[in-house]
Amino acid sequence: MIDYVMEFLHDRFGRKIEYLRISLTDRCNMRCYYCMPNGSPDFVKSQDLLDADEIGLVVGAMADRGLRKVRLTGGEPLLRPDIVDVAATVAGTPGLKDVALSTNGLLLKNRAAALVAAGVRRANISLDSLDPIKFARVTGSPFHSRVLAGIYAALDAGMSPVKINIVALPDLDLADMSAFLYWAQRHALHLRFIEEMPFGAADSVGPSNARLRTMIEALAGDLEFLPHNPLADLVPPCRIPGESWTITFISPMTGPFCGACNRVRLTARGFLKLCLDEDLGLDLAPLIRSGADRRELSDRIRHAIYHDKPERHHFADDDFDRRGRIMARIGG
Repeated sequence: MIDYVMEFLHDRFGRKIEYLRISLTDRCNMRCYYCMPNGSPDFVKSQDLLDADEIGLVVGAMADRGLRKVRLTGGEPLLRPDIVDVAATVAGTPGLKDVALSTNGLLLKNRAAALVAAGVRRANISLDSLDPIKFARVTGSPFHSRVLAGIYAALDAGMSPVKINIVALPDLDLADMSAFLYWAQRHALHLRFIEEMPFGAADSVGPSNARLRTMIEALAGDLEFLPHNPLADLVPPCRIPGESWTITFISPMTGPFCGACNRVRLTARGFLKLCLDEDLGLDLAPLIRSGADRRELSDRIRHAIYHDKPERHHFADDDFDRRGRIMARIGG
């Protein structure tokens, strides 16, 4: 229990920071071209990754200042042998309301129940196509059925909601959309369509979410938008009238939502990254390993967020430099 009063995390633009995405590793067992293309350079050595206690220290320092949600991500977080220990450490932090997981699902079938027992309540699972051939072309993996098994295991283990992350790639067509809608209806899965961003080998040439919405409404009729909890979604979800599952359009390119940004990221190297496309932030690993306590970390993090978090991303700027920007390094 802390015995001092501290100011909440906020930036100079008035945004309250309540959400931390933690990359547990930059390694992955897929090679999606928009995230980790073949030939990605050096991975973080295992001894340089933050361990469960170090991650817990960062989360605790931020929870003292109002952090309410943590998402465990990567790379592929389930490649961490201690993923369940990390999840339990994070979930045990006083003040947190939500611990979630982002995964490609390949290893989830045998981990879902243990993760729920450790305190993970929800999952976002990447699946860009229900067509195994398209899936293999995008991911470099033939294990489409393993991802489906992981999704169903998450549902069986009681994770709720289970959301499917679908990057809007150039060949996402009406047949794909119809398959996703039927599948989501059958299993009460929530769909999240994410505009392609200029990372890895991606050129941000996929369809806009406005186009995807037109496709969905051609199949299912007009969508209705719902009230939303900003801690769960920065943009309001919508649904097909009468359905319990939702559809969310994440539009960083055509409809940026930076004004509502409530998050920062901790990379696998222990760097607190303040915006998805910026290098501004605070290297926490040397602070932790030189003996900084929770109060010092909390103060340094608050100072960095207030002074250095930028107002917006710059993906659409003509001079945006994508060199060296690989999504798996940053944390999806």
